[in-house]
Amino acid sequence: MPHFIITVVFFVLSWFPGAIWSGAITPVATTRKVEAKIAVPRYQNVWPLNFTDYNGLYTKTSALGEFTFAPQFRQEGIILDHAKNTLSWEGGTAAHAKLDRTGYIYTTRSYGVGSSAGLTDRDFQPTPKGYRFSENGVKATVECAYNYSSQYRLERKDKPLGSPLNVYATKGSFPNHETSEHAAAALDDRAACVMGAASSNSTTDQSTDQSTYYVAFATLQNSLYEPLDKLQCQILYQPTVFSVAVNVTNRTIEVQPENSTVTQWLATMPLAQAATRRLDLMAQVFGTTQWRSILCDSFLTNIDTYVALHLAGSQNESAPHVVAPTLQSMLDGLLSALAAAQVQVLEESLFVPVVLDTPAFSFGSGPYVIANFVLNMVVALVVSIEALRTRLWRVAPRFNPMDVEHIISASLSGRRRTKGSSRNRKTKAKAQHPRKLHQAKDPGQKAGLTVSGQNRKRAVIQKSATKHERKNTRTNDAT
Repeated sequence: MPHFIITVVFFVLSWFPGAIWSGAITPVATTRKVEAKIAVPRYQNVWPLNFTDYNGLYTKTSALGEFTFAPQFRQEGIILDHAKNTLSWEGGTAAHAKLDRTGYIYTTRSYGVGSSAGLTDRDFQPTPKGYRFSENGVKATVECAYNYSSQYRLERKDKPLGSPLNVYATKGSFPNHETSEHAAAALDDRAACVMGAASSNSTTDQSTDQSTYYVAFATLQNSLYEPLDKLQCQILYQPTVFSVAVNVTNRTIEVQPENSTVTQWLATMPLAQAATRRLDLMAQVFGTTQWRSILCDSFLTNIDTYVALHLAGSQNESAPHVVAPTLQSMLDGLLSALAAAQVQVLEESLFVPVVLDTPAFSFGSGPYVIANFVLNMVVALVVSIEALRTRLWRVAPRFNPMDVEHIISASLSGRRRTKGSSRNRKTKAKAQHPRKLHQAKDPGQKAGLTVSGQNRKRAVIQKSATKHERKNTRTNDAT
């Protein structure tokens, strides 16, 4: 078992650095920031905004879609459908498509900007994955509440002779003393419902360049649309700088208001008045029919959706919270249509900076590069510590006490050195005190040394004679 664990640990330690290096040098698809220019609407000529194009004269149709200054007549169905689905079942704002055929979808409120996506971005080379730019526009904020003392009301008129339909007309004025005259015809009082928008006179704050308009609803008693009766809304238009993020790959647009605001923007008043006027005209187009009110049905559907989402409250309690975002959606659609017409019909635009996210490649991903750097630093730290710890090893002897061969060699070398040193000491002593050394030897020891010398000499002579005798014997044998 220990051998298996050691094998696994060794395998992991051998594989881990290679995996990190592989991730650190593998090419990865990424994006590169490139600065460019994109055309956005310019409102230098604002007279088409104030012109009610009943006949659709200022309309252009192409492969990219229909662009008109009369969206209340030619694009009212799409705008109303977007308003009818303002609230998603997850809560919040539902995604909705642009009014053209570019295939882009707003994931947030459009605020009437972002119309350039798919229209003026077709010359970018290479095609970016996405881009971001800033655009000036007006932010429509709607607040609604019941005003039971409202003078704006709906009254029944004399029924025309021979007609099965009842005729209704509005009376009274808005809080700014302006009125919006509407007429309706229906088979029954329960189907009568009108919405009026005051678009002529507005309250304008010169310091902030904000414009305020009013919208009011009116029904009859026991109407199908009773939650809308006596409901009044205030529309506040404020010039704002918006950040537009376009995802070309997913064909989505995200719009967010920036912190900075636009002051003294000349297009604020024309855009606000044009959008409110077209909202009032669209209310007349989708007013009460003989059976139902298409416009009020859209608001009522959103109210029922809101009640179902919150699982509490009545229609009257939910109506102010629902009508406000529904009106904002309708105004955003109208502003978007006017912005696109300004670019496509009048061909009036200005270029603003845009940051493109173009496709690119890079070596290694961030986590792997960081892990590789940390691993290299650890290795360098270990090497530095070992170098510091073994810095004196170069002056250490080569003798290894764990090696038997080194021990034997050292022992022999030490014995030779010991004998040599003793001989040197005796030689030095004899040279320094020759008489004392000679006197120290006794006669017996001296005689012994003489006898041993004579014996060695006699042995040498005898050995030489033996060799000479063997040589003569071999010579005789050969003869």
